[in-house]
Amino acid sequence: MRLSDLLAISDLDPAIGAIEIAGLSADSRAIRAGEVFFAIPGHAGDGLSFVADAKGRGACAVVAQRHADCGLPLIVVDDVRAALAHAAARFYPRQPQTIVAVTGTSGKTSVVAFLRQIWRACSHAAASLGTVGVVDPFLGAELGLGLGFGLGLGLGAVGVVDPLLDAGPTRAQWAPQKGIRE
Repeated sequence: MRLSDLLAISDLDPAIGAIEIAGLSADSRAIRAGEVFFAIPGHAGDGLSFVADAKGRGACAVVAQRHADCGLPLIVVDDVRAALAHAAARFYPRQPQTIVAVTGTSGKTSVVAFLRQIWRACSHAAASLGTVGVVDPFLGAELGLGLGFGLGLGLGAVGVVDPLLDAGPTRAQWAPQKGIRE
């Protein structure tokens, strides 16, 4: 996929837009050769501080909210988080028909389990993905992947979601695990 297809920015320099993309990430430690690094600003740090690391790992371009001298093609956008979300949807087009996110302080795991069971009782295919792992009756799997899996999921979820889609679920539940204490 070309960068111009990934970002869909009308005034993108044609030379930059022609760059072939192998993947995308907002985690400089996960960047591989040919991937785009999305430099997301945060409370504790700015993603632009990690561009050198991303470049050293093979990043081919950077998407950020402000200009910076980074030694790579830089695409400045108004909202880098939105740009990453749209780029991920373009790069990984296979999505479940329905995704439900469950958030809150307590009870998320139970709510997800109840929803999955209700949908299955109504003859809807369903799977869940969260800190307790992946629960998928179609693959016959209940993978206990632990808290670290849920916290570090990010774009790595694509490797987990694709087999679920191949197995046929039409409903998937996602439980973002921010600040969970289970």
